Amino acid sequence: AADGELTARDGLVLLAVAIAYTAVVLRVELRGRGDPGATDIEIEEDDRRHGSVAWDAGRLIVGIAIILVGAVWLVDGSVRVATDLGVSEAVIGLTVVAIGTSAPELVTTMVATVRGDRDLAIGNLFGSSIYNVALILGVTALVAPIGVTDELVNVDIPLMIAVTLVLVPVFITGRRISRAEGIGFVTAYLVYLGAVILFQA
Repeated sequence: AADGELTARDGLVLLAVAIAYTAVVLRVELRGRGDPGATDIEIEEDDRRHGSVAWDAGRLIVGIAIILVGAVWLVDGSVRVATDLGVSEAVIGLTVVAIGTSAPELVTTMVATVRGDRDLAIGNLFGSSIYNVALILGVTALVAPIGVTDELVNVDIPLMIAVTLVLVPVFITGRRISRAEGIGFVTAYLVYLGAVILFQA
């Protein structure tokens, strides 16, 4: 992005990263299934938690459809309200649209966490972030070049990298995210959001 544009060549690189990531995840999963550590009792309990494959697959598809429709309605309605109030497109994109498109991840992660499916919660966040950058940007760049503003190169992308690096010690320390760390991240985002509104309005 540093040269101000994501070209078709960049798109191919990003798409290759997405494919390689998917292959690695599937390979690790297939290896994990051969892990002798799971006992028969654990397997039986896991089987009782779930119904038939067709029923679970149907629920999954319906759930995804509801999330997609809800996100579209949320973004569309929010953009219309923001436009009517005379808010700039930059602010809309960095706030309303960004929050709206993140709503499915937020809801899915919260539900998974409350139900104790923490691997699903973390996997949802990492997976969506990686596929957003690698797959979606990659495919879009293949269709048409994407311009990257100086502000994104100089501010938002370095900030995204910094936040990612900060996550590393948070995950390593005790292998859990504490409530205090969560409050810290939310506070940091609110500060960022306030700065965006202040300087972009």
